[in-house]
Amino acid sequence: MATIRAFTASPAGLSRVSLRRSTRSVVVRAAAEAEKRLESPIVLPSGGDLKPKGLGDVVGMKGPAAEINNGRIAMVSVVTAVLGEITSGKSVGEQLAEQPVLVLMVITFITYASLMPIMLGSNTGEAFGPLTPWVEKINGRAAMMGLTSLILIEAIKGSALL
Repeated sequence: MATIRAFTASPAGLSRVSLRRSTRSVVVRAAAEAEKRLESPIVLPSGGDLKPKGLGDVVGMKGPAAEINNGRIAMVSVVTAVLGEITSGKSVGEQLAEQPVLVLMVITFITYASLMPIMLGSNTGEAFGPLTPWVEKINGRAAMMGLTSLILIEAIKGSALL
């Protein structure tokens, strides 16, 4: 009868299981971890680390992607809404009603482009030149407030703002 004698993690991400049958020892190596080990953990706004297990861990309220994704969508939305109002004279609601498929495609693309690096384990706390995570967060929050304000003003006014 086989009994498990030891279970240790090896540096290569594999686990070693030693089985003993009467007087012989058999070493079996198996992949103990189904997920890839993360070299650099994701830093949460609270300062803790997150090793995402799935989409729910990444996009949840405490996940790193919630504010990043919404901020990026808001930044693109504000710029396109204002440019659309300047060129066409139509409100955000009218622009959305005319091109709903295009808007959904852009949102899907931004979401995919934002989530994939996080799902693959990249560190969201790294700066890219002058674009630091703090700057992106502040710009995203300002864009969310700007887009909300634009929509509310247009709803109250009944037409495009510009």
